[in-house]
Amino acid sequence: MTSKAIKMINEVTEIINGDKSVEESVLSRIRSFPSMLQSSGLAPSLAYLLSKSNKELYEELWSKKRSKREELGYTIYLYVVARFIRDEFGYRVEKWEDLMKFIREIDENKENSGLVYQFLLEFLTELKKIGEATLEG
Repeated sequence: MTSKAIKMINEVTEIINGDKSVEESVLSRIRSFPSMLQSSGLAPSLAYLLSKSNKELYEELWSKKRSKREELGYTIYLYVVARFIRDEFGYRVEKWEDLMKFIREIDENKENSGLVYQFLLEFLTELKKIGEATLEG
């Protein structure tokens, strides 16, 4: 998981492109989201990220377009989480609607939710360590 976290932090650093306010926002998500995931569960935590993110920015991140807006910190972090879910479990989550469908499905299927939750938490814990060591925020 450490190598995956390093790879993702490198991509996030590229996306941030030196914007300190966005870096602080992403670092805040990196620090707080694993605790939210543990206390609230997978579907509610993802739904919260979704509510704080921007649909257009989210889909731009998947297409490698880069924007600068206030919601970018949440949206980058949502992208990181969704990218892990796609890469590790094969779920189609590149489109906003697909991510919302995934959240509904995972909320209804507690068996799959537990598996995704376990691996995601492990990844995000590593991401937090690497992010805190790498990002300045």
